[in-house]
Amino acid sequence: MRILFIVLSLIFVNISFGDQPSRPIATIPFQLVEKLIFLQVQVNGSEPLWVILDSGASGCVIEKQTALKLGLKTAGADQVGGAGAGKTNVTFAKDIKFSLPGLDMKVDRVMVIDFAGISEKLGHKCDGLIGYEFFASYVVSIDYDSRVVRVYQPESFEYNGDGEILPTQVKKKHPYVRLKLSTPGVQPEEPELLIDTGSADSIDSELIAKSNGHKYEAIGGIGLGEPFRITLGTYDTVQIGKLKLENVDGASGNSLIGGDFLQRFRVIFDYSRARTIFEPSRHFEDETLLNLSGLDVESTPEANAFRISNLLKGFAGEKAGFLPGDLIVAIDAQPASAFTWEQMIRLLHQDGQTYWLTIKRGNETKVLPLVIPGKVRKPLAFSSMTASTST
Repeated sequence: MRILFIVLSLIFVNISFGDQPSRPIATIPFQLVEKLIFLQVQVNGSEPLWVILDSGASGCVIEKQTALKLGLKTAGADQVGGAGAGKTNVTFAKDIKFSLPGLDMKVDRVMVIDFAGISEKLGHKCDGLIGYEFFASYVVSIDYDSRVVRVYQPESFEYNGDGEILPTQVKKKHPYVRLKLSTPGVQPEEPELLIDTGSADSIDSELIAKSNGHKYEAIGGIGLGEPFRITLGTYDTVQIGKLKLENVDGASGNSLIGGDFLQRFRVIFDYSRARTIFEPSRHFEDETLLNLSGLDVESTPEANAFRISNLLKGFAGEKAGFLPGDLIVAIDAQPASAFTWEQMIRLLHQDGQTYWLTIKRGNETKVLPLVIPGKVRKPLAFSSMTASTST
């Protein structure tokens, strides 16, 4: 009996140790701002800086003014593409060390790009991007629920969960997977989509433009590059392996999966095994937060206001008489400076509410009522804020 007990104990111990979860080498907290992941880092021992974790960036980036303050020497020149149309000029800094909580990462060459305007549009300081080198060096697990990024050494990482494992191709330093998408009046397709944590979009593909369902025109590519016109619409179904969602908002203009969709999961990037793992979170089936106001706004701290940068036709904002370029200086008689950009965005997503907005239009000041209607079944993506870069 004693021998049997010892044998069973050994079996139990082996099973227990074999089933232990992989241990991360770092657990890094982040802030989620308009579905973008902001990490605090130090660059060559600097004061803490804010950078976006961007799987859609082909390299790491430091904002030009930040690079000047850090005294980084730059050389060379090139152009890269981003969220918008056209190209953006870049120079390069060499031998940069990014220090994150519990982790140091050395990068041979970092892009230096002038995108100070992104900080204003996002209402959050942005000193750069952490891109390809980070994802290529480690297994990176993004837990949108807990607001942490867990980092693992590839050789010691084992996955024992029940998430959907998608084959992933890394092409030109960008990760691509295939999802099955269906839109009204179009045969289902499985397009190749970039997994882009540096985009706030949901799912973008040209399938939306082909749809014969409800469609709306908007401005996309708000980030690096020039804005361009896109079509907004809805997928009947989105399928990831065995997982299926209905009535998911999307847009044309790019081919990507952005933060608005990714935040439904814990997403694990494992370049070493050519796979990405999607674990549904408790928000998997959450209803899309809709912006039925039709207003796209950006922060203008120097004016203590929010500027209307885009106006969707046929929505509440246009009906109330707002125009692109209007400065919102007060909300319900409270100064706009009392609200953060993120709070302002959330106000615009509160269906069934009425706000009295004080605007400045040139030398004229007006107070206009913004009556946001109740929810509709068809969800609409609104902004196309993204900071990704590609070469």
